[in-house]
Amino acid sequence: MVSKGNYWLYCKGYAGNRIPLIADEMIKLDIRKDSYSSLFRFDVSIKNHIDKHGGISGYQGNTYGDYFVLDFDTKIDDKTNGGRAIAELFTALVPLLDDLRAYESYFWFSGKKGFHLYIPKYLVKYDSKLDNNWVLASRQFAELIMHKYPGLLTAGGKDDKGVAQSCVDTSIYNTTRIFRYPYSQHSSTSFSKVPRKYIGYNPKSIMKSMSSPLVHQTDMLETIFNPKDMPKQGEIDHVFDLTEKIPEAIVQRTTIASGPTGDNHMSFGWGKKHCIVKMMNKKTMTGQRNLVALRLITHWLEEGMDTGTVTAIIRQWNNTLTEPLKENELQRQLKSCINKKYIFSCKDTIKLKFCSTTCPYYTTKDDKEDYVFNADTLTRKLVQHKTDKHLISLEFAKLYRGMDITLVPDYGHLALIVGGSSSG
Repeated sequence: MVSKGNYWLYCKGYAGNRIPLIADEMIKLDIRKDSYSSLFRFDVSIKNHIDKHGGISGYQGNTYGDYFVLDFDTKIDDKTNGGRAIAELFTALVPLLDDLRAYESYFWFSGKKGFHLYIPKYLVKYDSKLDNNWVLASRQFAELIMHKYPGLLTAGGKDDKGVAQSCVDTSIYNTTRIFRYPYSQHSSTSFSKVPRKYIGYNPKSIMKSMSSPLVHQTDMLETIFNPKDMPKQGEIDHVFDLTEKIPEAIVQRTTIASGPTGDNHMSFGWGKKHCIVKMMNKKTMTGQRNLVALRLITHWLEEGMDTGTVTAIIRQWNNTLTEPLKENELQRQLKSCINKKYIFSCKDTIKLKFCSTTCPYYTTKDDKEDYVFNADTLTRKLVQHKTDKHLISLEFAKLYRGMDITLVPDYGHLALIVGGSSSG
């Protein structure tokens, strides 16, 4: 009998199919290059959803976790920064790592130019209601960490406008988001995600600030995916308090792009839909608040966020408006989106008002189907082409305007098209 919350998602390659596996199966996997797992655990409803719908799209079930996971990264390119990017990032993490030295935690080199940190949940005071909504709990914990360690807010390098960025990647806190599998190899660097033990800061060398923990790989995977005998809440003094009030500026930073509403000043995250970011940044919306709220809620549900997380984010957005919607109006919009399952394409009249020609999705609109292609739809189209002898080519002109070519695709082509040459 599989226990509640004992399912994980696994896939080979970032665009691969998500496969639901129980914890014991996750630990016994033959780890390969570019492997991924979900960041959160699920109950059997995730397997039922995939069996019924053929994929994870639209899943809005509960999420569970044993750890609060943090992803630290930098926009600085090591090749142009003399190899100092990761050292500068590590230095920003030292105060946090120092505070955790006496406690259980698991620190990983990500395989590229960042780090992952797993903090057991028994070290954190939090509302037990969050046990079924680990996406929201994790996002709130990331906000708490940025509040307590403000140096992290400017340790992620600078954007194109020279504005310092946070090194804490909060985009990972989506329901079905996948995360690099421990010990798997990064496709673009050939380095593996490996555990490191912080032994104290050495300003002359970050390599001398860490050592390799004396732990067998199987034991570490067991600790991550199927921990045994983890202390219960209250048995050990808490290190962090999730009930602590977080300044609104920190909360907004994790959900809303910073800066004025003009395109020239707005910070668009990689791969983000510009219309969504612009909607989130606009403060005055006379006559459009309900319409925009409807599209924001729909977008987040499409991304796989659970209703609790969507509710929290839409409330935060509403509080930034000069004339916020009433709570009962927000609840009505939420119920409407959940029950009616709206779809708003790039040709939606409201989205068009916030459209940007520099958006990565601007040139990928399918004029015939009125749909934006993503990894799942491209994968299905490729499989169709590989199995249907009557279909001999993939017409890229329908996907990318000006790219007037066709070709008979293979799986290598798809990997490049979907993920790009530096995906992973």
